Amino acid sequence: MFAVLTLHKTILEGYNVLCFVLSFIPCFFLGSSYAFGESAILAYLRLYPKILIAGWSSGTGVSGIVGGLLNFLSQLNDNF
Repeated sequence: MFAVLTLHKTILEGYNVLCFVLSFIPCFFLGSSYAFGESAILAYLRLYPKILIAGWSSGTGVSGIVGGLLNFLSQLNDNF
């Protein structure tokens, strides 16, 4: 993602659609690794007795709010 953003600021400044499509590549890898890691943790927790595990939360509620807020704040600042 850093490489795509750096290229967008320098060489590919006028190619917004291309940079948008290129940003899907790191997003795909990050999302796939997150899903694989969560599946591995859930499979590991399956081995524990049910009485010890009350529930499982990956924390996406707060991270979604914070991520959206950071995105909004970064769009307000033109120098970012």
